[in-house]
Amino acid sequence: MSTTTDSGGDEFARLAEPFRRELIAYGYRMLGSVDDAEEVVQEVYLQAWRAYDRFEGRSSLRTWLYRIATRAFVKALDQRKRRRSEERRVGKECRSRW
Repeated sequence: MSTTTDSGGDEFARLAEPFRRELIAYGYRMLGSVDDAEEVVQEVYLQAWRAYDRFEGRSSLRTWLYRIATRAFVKALDQRKRRRSEERRVGKECRSRW
């Protein structure tokens, strides 16, 4: 839709910024933490900004951002689950050594 130049970046910021709060709320509902949601949404906006020149406009910008955000939130949940599983495993190994 646009090239990733300064004007493209300005355009992206102007068009995408109105969705930031609702994406954070969506992330909060999925992740259970406002801080985690804000962090992931920041990553979502970076990914979307980098890919904005490939946005074809076949869907609304909001829909496109939600698709990117959904994948990012699910990935964050998976990483959290793996990290907790690894922490439990390491904790059990440490307790068995004592």
